Amino acid sequence: MKPVSTHDDRGESLIELLVALTIMATAVVALVGAIATSIRTSDLHRRQTVAGGYVKEFAEAIQSRVAQRPSGYAPRDCASDPATTYGNFYDIPMPDRSLYARSVTVKYWDSAQSKFVAGCSGTDHGVQLLSLVVKAKDTSRATVEEKLEITIRQPCRPKNTTPLLDPPATPAEDAPCS
Repeated sequence: MKPVSTHDDRGESLIELLVALTIMATAVVALVGAIATSIRTSDLHRRQTVAGGYVKEFAEAIQSRVAQRPSGYAPRDCASDPATTYGNFYDIPMPDRSLYARSVTVKYWDSAQSKFVAGCSGTDHGVQLLSLVVKAKDTSRATVEEKLEITIRQPCRPKNTTPLLDPPATPAEDAPCS
């Protein structure tokens, strides 16, 4: 009588190996695709966060300059563009200056229409709506643009009368309140 073997010596068939290989290849392709998507999404979120930080710094720089004495408020004027004046209040830091661009658009309060309007004609009522945009320059990837709107008001402060607050070399004063 022949002893009974406890293991089968036939091995795996070629079809079984091909099915197993196909299942493993599909899983690897899915994992690699998920990793690539994760990397692209992470890059997009990083660039959005950086642009968001820069647009907030830009807004803070403008608000700080407008609040200074004398004010950095740029009145409505057809001869000079207030958007350029406000744009010069902030520069994107050097490492990222070639990667991001900033822009400003200015709208002015029109009390007759009770809304903000664009253009240089008309009276400046001392209230402006600034749209600040920081945008990534790289167009080969997903567009990154962070926008922040701030409303600024022209300060109207009385002239300093206290000698300690009014040194001899005091710069020009703010416009009178109307």
